[in-house]
Amino acid sequence: MTAATERPAPRVSVVMPVFDGAAYLAAAIDSLRAQDFPDWELLVIDDGSRDDSRAIAQAVDDARVRVLVNPANLGLPLSRNRGIDAARAPFIAFLDSDDLALPQRLGVQWRYLQRHAEVAGVGADVQPIAADGRVSGADWRCPGDAQDCRAQLLLHAYVNTSAFMARAEPLRALRFDPEQPLAEDYDL
Repeated sequence: MTAATERPAPRVSVVMPVFDGAAYLAAAIDSLRAQDFPDWELLVIDDGSRDDSRAIAQAVDDARVRVLVNPANLGLPLSRNRGIDAARAPFIAFLDSDDLALPQRLGVQWRYLQRHAEVAGVGADVQPIAADGRVSGADWRCPGDAQDCRAQLLLHAYVNTSAFMARAEPLRALRFDPEQPLAEDYDL
């Protein structure tokens, strides 16, 4: 596809790193394709998978899905940063390859950020699910209002990357730190 025929930039780019995630990847992608907000692109970053992850992503018949392939397993921080760099939208959301997005997720978050120019990013409550897709515990949520959540961040990580959307500019400026491979989301 040439620049002249390239699709217009979407409103939201979704970054999805995957490493050996074949068991759940199709369901994660399907949860995005079921969004009631259709103006998105998905960047699947295959991080050196040894299973069928790349083939599953490449087989998706949807022009909004792009697959980027890392030359080796670079880890989550660098894979997320690669997605941020490739994103064409002014807003970037994240979804891990073993997670699902509820159908209203992108639309609700995008509309909130549209109405609140002073906010750089938003998160959401998360429902843990078992391998078979059943809800498997209490929702992960920050107790209290935004100010309480900010204070609680000193002790707990309430921002789940798979439920996070932010403006692209701050993400490009701050980036995920590869020196924080187990807490890159909390660090950001």
